Amino acid sequence: MFIAVLLVFFVVTILVFATSAFGDITQSQTDELITGTLDQYKTEVINHTALEIPVYRFFLASPHKQTVTGGHRIRFPVQLDKNDSFAWFGLNDNFDPQPKKILGWGHVTLKQGAGDVTIEDLEEWMNSGPGKIVDITKQKVADLEQSIKENLNRNAWSDGTGSGGKEPTGLTGWIPNTPTTGTWMGFDISTNYWPRIWYWDNATYGPHSLTSPTGSAVQAVGAIGDISDGFANIIPYLDNLWASIAKDQNASDIFHITDLQTQLAYFQIPLRCKGFDIGVHDSDFNMGIPTAHYMGAPVLSDTIENGAISGEWRTVNTRYYYMIVDGAHFFEWVGPRHPYNALRTARYLVVRFAFVNIYPRKQGLLTGITAWTA
Repeated sequence: MFIAVLLVFFVVTILVFATSAFGDITQSQTDELITGTLDQYKTEVINHTALEIPVYRFFLASPHKQTVTGGHRIRFPVQLDKNDSFAWFGLNDNFDPQPKKILGWGHVTLKQGAGDVTIEDLEEWMNSGPGKIVDITKQKVADLEQSIKENLNRNAWSDGTGSGGKEPTGLTGWIPNTPTTGTWMGFDISTNYWPRIWYWDNATYGPHSLTSPTGSAVQAVGAIGDISDGFANIIPYLDNLWASIAKDQNASDIFHITDLQTQLAYFQIPLRCKGFDIGVHDSDFNMGIPTAHYMGAPVLSDTIENGAISGEWRTVNTRYYYMIVDGAHFFEWVGPRHPYNALRTARYLVVRFAFVNIYPRKQGLLTGITAWTA
């Protein structure tokens, strides 16, 4: 009897050990495994996507970046008009105060995107444990990183109309190529003067008059880049642009961005135009590669393939053009989910942010600056 009991106990022990050591990985165990693995990659994904793009690094490092918790629609004031209440008066004259339309309200919706990492249960099981050859999760995260990076590059330059208007409004949308025509934040640019950015249109430079704007859409300026006589016409325009944007501002809040070819053209200026403040320096925002600087502000560049517009120079002031980040869902992993009850686990990386531009005239645009002659 004792031997029989001992034998049963031994068999049961073997079965329990076999089930726990060699049995199938349960769905909850798979979820926990993938969840714990992907959570380790949140910082890595941010480092390898947004922080590898110079323009995004500048915004994320800016002290003017704002973080919100949740929220879907941001409302902020926009200067639309001037206060023309001043008038001369004498004895017995009436002075009737009138409300002035100085501020309008802009609205921006936090843009959201998501990428997924989906792993078959069997695939994860076969690539786990001490004998695994590759880290399947890490490889899939790396693939997602590259996809996100390509999208962020394009979105940095976008006008916000892509994906049915669901993508973030980028530099082309917030610093428009046609600052005297079209609509900005729902306001007619031709009649609302405050929204106009600083620009040069081949006839007039600087912010246009609030009451009698001149010129039309920005044109290709061509001669602005002629340095054949040893003096670049672009210097006076850049100086005026800088003075308009940097006046009473912290210069560290300002940066310039253009296409790669235009940035390379600026390397020639110190050689041809002695004494001008365009130099080549190391920068924290371009992964250690020397870049051109103007008035101490970095000249960031991007490739035309990434959306940069050839021959344009945009000057951005992050005090007025800044990023709003949803702190709870800025590169945040959500899940795990099981699509259609399939034997796979999906985790989603959610990104929610937006840009706002509360004072357009503190941003600038020049065009045609790559049309240089020898």
